Amino acid sequence: MFFLYPLAEVSLHYWRHSSDADDFGGTLAGGGAAVFKRKGMWRPYLSATFGGSLLSDTRFDDKNFGMSFQFRSKAGAGIQFGENFRHSVQFDFAHFSNAGISDHNSGINTYCVSYGFRF
Repeated sequence: MFFLYPLAEVSLHYWRHSSDADDFGGTLAGGGAAVFKRKGMWRPYLSATFGGSLLSDTRFDDKNFGMSFQFRSKAGAGIQFGENFRHSVQFDFAHFSNAGISDHNSGINTYCVSYGFRF
């Protein structure tokens, strides 16, 4: 019914928010994907990763992260396509939080569409 694959992720983040500030970040994460078996030019999948992120600021509008280091958990749903299904487009939901290791832990949720290429 589906194949299970390990995932390794290195991602860069850029946010422009209501205070007209720019924030940057990077994440290193690992996880897995369940790719559904299907004949044809594309196939759907679900994915999940967990890892650590470094952010350029400890504040995001009225939220106080408490520290630049954050944990990031992400879930996604997408499709793979192209030669050997090396390309993917995915909708992501991610949560950033320091898991209470700082006095402040506002956390933040993000939603995005991402493109991936498998080497």
